[in-house]
Amino acid sequence: MQSSRFHSLAIAVGVFLVSLAIISLQIALNRMFSLTFWYHFAFLIISIALFGIGLGGMSVYFVNRFAKKQIELVLGFLSMAVAVFIVYSFVQANNIPLETNVIAESAEQQGNFVKLFLLLAIPFTLAGMIFSFVFTNYSEKIHSMYFSDLIGGGIGCLFALLIFPGRGPVLTSVVAGIVLLVAAVSFIVAHRNKWVKLVAIIPLALIGVFAFEVYPQMKDVKIRVSKSKKPHMDTFGPVVFDYWDNFSYVTVHSENNGRWMRLYGDFATNTPMMKMENRKPEDFYGVFKNHVYPFKVHNRPENVAIVGAGGGREVIMALNFKAKHIDAIEFNPTFVYIMHDKFKQYSGNLVDYPGVNFVKGEGRYFIQASDKQYDIIIFNNAISQTASSSGAYSLSESYLYTVEAFQKYMEKLTPSGILYLSNPYPDAARFASVTRETFRRMGREKELETSVLFAWTPKDDYKTCKVVIKNSPFTPKELAAINAYVAQNEHQILYSPGVKRKNLVTRILTTDDLPKVYEESETDIRPSTDNWPFFTQRVKLTADMPGDIKNISKVDENLKANKTLQQVDFFYSQPFHIITAMVKEAGKLSLLFLLLPLILLNFGGLRKVKNKFGAIFYFLSLGMGFMLIEVIFMQKYILFLGHPIYSFSVVLCVILIATGLGSLLCKKIAKTPFKGILIGLAGIIVGITLNMPFFTYLGDLLISSSFGVRIALA
Repeated sequence: MQSSRFHSLAIAVGVFLVSLAIISLQIALNRMFSLTFWYHFAFLIISIALFGIGLGGMSVYFVNRFAKKQIELVLGFLSMAVAVFIVYSFVQANNIPLETNVIAESAEQQGNFVKLFLLLAIPFTLAGMIFSFVFTNYSEKIHSMYFSDLIGGGIGCLFALLIFPGRGPVLTSVVAGIVLLVAAVSFIVAHRNKWVKLVAIIPLALIGVFAFEVYPQMKDVKIRVSKSKKPHMDTFGPVVFDYWDNFSYVTVHSENNGRWMRLYGDFATNTPMMKMENRKPEDFYGVFKNHVYPFKVHNRPENVAIVGAGGGREVIMALNFKAKHIDAIEFNPTFVYIMHDKFKQYSGNLVDYPGVNFVKGEGRYFIQASDKQYDIIIFNNAISQTASSSGAYSLSESYLYTVEAFQKYMEKLTPSGILYLSNPYPDAARFASVTRETFRRMGREKELETSVLFAWTPKDDYKTCKVVIKNSPFTPKELAAINAYVAQNEHQILYSPGVKRKNLVTRILTTDDLPKVYEESETDIRPSTDNWPFFTQRVKLTADMPGDIKNISKVDENLKANKTLQQVDFFYSQPFHIITAMVKEAGKLSLLFLLLPLILLNFGGLRKVKNKFGAIFYFLSLGMGFMLIEVIFMQKYILFLGHPIYSFSVVLCVILIATGLGSLLCKKIAKTPFKGILIGLAGIIVGITLNMPFFTYLGDLLISSSFGVRIALA
C-alpha cells in the first residue's frame, strides 16, 4: 500500500514538473521572439506548443502497447530528451535566418519558417507524449494526474516570471531543462524494481552537467535580431549596459562620444538619457524643442505628470520651465533602476532634483489614484511601436489611449490644464476620434472645437503628431503663442480653433456626420475604448477590400493591393502579410502531421464512439469556450493589472489551478457525470456573471489600489 502511494506520488510529481517546465518554456520563447522579431510573431508560440503536444498525444496512440510495460523508464527517458531538446532547439532556432517581413513572398523564408516551427515543436511533442502516456496508463488516477498537470502549468506561469529577469530566454530554457531532469528522476524512482531505480543516476548526472557546464556556456549566447529590425540599429552606439527583465531586453547605448545615451527595449522602444552631470536643464532645449506645446500655455506649472518617463528627457523639459512638482511615471523597472542607480550620476542625479518624483508605475493607474490636479499631463510615445498597427490583434495593446482613460486624465487636470500627446503621425486621426468621443461622453461637445489643437512634424525623419487638449477653451493669447512656436519650428497645424483645414483630423473634429467620415476613411479610425482597446489597429476588414481579403488563397496579392495597409505601414512590416503566410504554413503542417495520420491510420476509431456528433460537438465546444474565456479575461485584466505579461501570467495561472482543482473534485462525482457537467456549467455561468459587474463597476473603483491588492483580487 505504501509502495503504491509512493508510486502514484512520484508519477504525479513528475507530471507537475514537466507541466511547470513546458509553460516556462513557452513564456521564454515568447520573450525571445519579441526581441528577434516583433510581438505579432511571439504569440504564435502557443500554436507551436499546441501542435507539438497534439502530435505527441497522437503518437502515443500507436506506440503505447510497446511502452506500457516499462512506462516509468519511458517517462524518465522522455523527460531527459525534452530537457536536451529544449536547449538544442533554442540554440538551433536562434541560428535559423528567418526574416518574417518577407515570408509572404519568399519561398526560402517559408522554408525557414517550417524549419523553425518543426524544430521548436520537438520538445513540445515529447512533452505531449509524456502527458499522453501518463493519462493512458494511469487512467484509474486520471483526476489526480490532471490535477498535477494543471497545477504545474499554473505555478509555471509565475515560476517563469521569477527566474526570467537577469537570465533571459536561453538561460531560462536551461533552468527548465534542469526541472525536467528532476522530473525524470521522479518518474524513474517510481519504478517498482529497486535495481531499475538506479537508472535515476543518469538524470542526476545530467543535472550536474546542465548546472556546471551547459548553464555557464549558454551565458555567452546572444539572441539573433532579424534584419527587419537592423535598419533601426545601424546607427546605434556601443552597448554599455544590458539586462533582461520580464517586459523586454533593455540595452543602453552610448551616443555621440558619451554626450548622451539611448535606452532601448527589445530594440523597438527607445528613449534618450542626457548627460546632465555638471549641467543644467536649460542647456538641453534643443533636445525637447519639439514638445514645448503645453508650456506655451503654462510657463511655470505647479504640477506636471509625465507618463513613460524613460531616460528623463521630459523631466528635464519640465524643470527647464520651472515646474514645481513633477510626477515622472515609468513602467519598466529596468529603466527606473538605470535612472535611480546605474546611471544616476551620469544623468546628473535627475531623480533627486527638488520636486521630482521619478517612480515605477503604470500611468493611468498612477494619475487616477493621485490626489493632485495637474496643470500638464504628458504622453510622449507612451505606446511602443511593438503594438501591432496592422490589425493583427495581440495582447500588446494598451488601455492608455482609450476614451475612458482620456476622461480620467481630463478629470485630473486643473480648469486650464493641458493634456499633451505625441505619437507617430498615423495616430493623429485615432487621437481625434478618441478626443471627440471623450468630450461627447463628458457632455462638453460644444467646447471641443475651441479646446483642442493638432499639429505634426512633416520635416522630421520620425514624423509625429502633436495633440494639445485644454480643459477649457484656448485664449487668443495662448493660440498666438502656440502658432508662433509652430511656425518657428517648421511644424504644421492640422487643426486649430478658428482655422479651417482640409484634412481628416479636421473632418473628424468638426463634421456633423461622423459615421460617414468613419465609413469613407480608408483606415479604421473609430475611437478606442476599454471594451476595444486596440488604439493602433487601423486596418479595415470589409467585404469590399480588393479581391476580398477573406479569400485566404489570394490573401498575399490582396494585401499588397490594399490601400488600407499602405496607409498604416509606418515603421515596420505589416503583420497581416506575416501572419497570414505563417497561418497557411502552420495549417499545412497541422494537416500533414495531425489530421492525415488520424484519418489514414485510425479511420475506424471514430466508429467505436456511440454518439459521434455529440462527442465531437461537446469537446469542440469545450475547447472553444475555454479559449474564448481565457483570451477575453486576459485582455480585460490588462486594464486591471496594468501590463499584458501580468494579465497573461495571472489569468492563465488562476485558470489552470482552478481547472486542476475541478479535475480533482470530479473524482467525487465520477458516477454521475451528467450532474457534474451541469454543476460545472452553472459554475462557469456564475463566474462570468460575477466578473461582468466587476469589470463594469468595481474595477474602476479598485484600479487605484496597490499592485498586490489588485493581484489578489484578480
